[in-house]
Amino acid sequence: MFPLIDRVAGDRYPPGVREDRAGRLYDFAWRITPRLPGPVAAFVFDAVAAGMRLSGAGGVRQFQVNLAQVLGQAADGPAVSVAAARGVHSYLRYWREFFGLTGWSRERIRDAVVFESLDLVAAARDAGRGVVLTLPHSGNWDLAGAALVLHGHGLIHPEIVPGDGGTTRARAVAMTQELTDVFTRAVRRHPHDWHVLQPVWPEPAPT
Repeated sequence: MFPLIDRVAGDRYPPGVREDRAGRLYDFAWRITPRLPGPVAAFVFDAVAAGMRLSGAGGVRQFQVNLAQVLGQAADGPAVSVAAARGVHSYLRYWREFFGLTGWSRERIRDAVVFESLDLVAAARDAGRGVVLTLPHSGNWDLAGAALVLHGHGLIHPEIVPGDGGTTRARAVAMTQELTDVFTRAVRRHPHDWHVLQPVWPEPAPT
């Protein structure tokens, strides 16, 4: 659920009402956003981002804690504060694109995402092997998925293949860890695009 909606609703409403309010807000945003001129939509969602950033609503504080863990910095340090501020606006840009996506042309969707190593997917397909495509919780995964469909395939990292030794479970664990390491490096390069505003680690980042 959109954390801002969840925080605004809080526990002031009986069960089911919060979800109904969120559903109505989602429906409104899906109907209205595609009709808004681009600059107007950007202004509205940027204003929401600014409000979240200044008030700390919508999980912004938790976002700072998560970024502190990723960056190895104090949650109230300047590096984390800058990344969090950029991240909130990146997060609301995601929602603007998400709600407006139904108004995008196929050409705009295709042109909005740049993929690398697409030939590896085609090669695996032509060799009769299955391919698992994964997306991290970063950037606009919905837009990336739509672009993947329009391209017919997509891959953003060199192929990860299972090793020869060990059990099937051990090989799967090793592949998962390798993929996790890929995502970790990507998040550290672009922490502001890592839209995780919920608790991830059991302990807070050290200060």
